[in-house]
Amino acid sequence: MQTKIHSTALIQSDTRLLEIEIRDLKATIMALRESLENEKNRKEEAIQAVIAGKHNEMTQLKETIFALRETLEAERYSKSRSIQEAVANSHNEVLQLKTMISTLRDSLETMPSKK
Repeated sequence: MQTKIHSTALIQSDTRLLEIEIRDLKATIMALRESLENEKNRKEEAIQAVIAGKHNEMTQLKETIFALRETLEAERYSKSRSIQEAVANSHNEVLQLKTMISTLRDSLETMPSKK
């Protein structure tokens, strides 16, 4: 009977030790799970920060492109206008010269010739 009591005590002792070990393992699993979740959250936050930074950079680049495009268009318009003005001025000058030549020719033709 004593052996049976001793054996039951050993089983109970082993059972308590196993229960303690199981409790400790469950606590370790929970701590590791929490640590893993925290790391996952930190990585997601870092990714979101990078995405937000890149989004801001893209927005700034788009704004710069828009501003440069508008400046380029304004320069093209200004150049085109300058060219049109130069062509118009040149055309007017040619007309004035033709008129002057015609007037001088008429004047020469109406002059009495010295023979």
